[in-house]
Amino acid sequence: MSTIATTAAKKIVLWLCKGEYQSSLIHGVSSWSGSDLKGRAARYGGRYRDSRHSLIDACKGAGLRIVVSAIGERGRMVATILTNEEASRIPVTKTGGDNRIEGHALGQRIDRVKKRLAAEERKRARELALDEAALSLLAA
Repeated sequence: MSTIATTAAKKIVLWLCKGEYQSSLIHGVSSWSGSDLKGRAARYGGRYRDSRHSLIDACKGAGLRIVVSAIGERGRMVATILTNEEASRIPVTKTGGDNRIEGHALGQRIDRVKKRLAAEERKRARELALDEAALSLLAA
């Protein structure tokens, strides 16, 4: 997932999207860096970059706060989208900076990863239980 947005902000952003690529950015399918472009799409990388910037400008024009930043060891690009009202509730840590938004976004992302890993672990446990039941039937 490369986009973290509140419910209100996501509704507005999806309304602003002008095509599949922009909506795939918001749904987290496409990368904000453009690194997932392959083949013919990669040759038109500049157009895709322009599309990303156009979406960012549209969000700002609609009164949304959008921050696209590199997070983590590998520098994965993550977009955090909030309405200005929601962003005003998050304290700014230094003059002109908005580091709390990135920190909040990273915390949400970590929670999602933990939930996904827990779900995968539960799925593996269920499959193991089914395999043991099948083996016991074969042995009998």
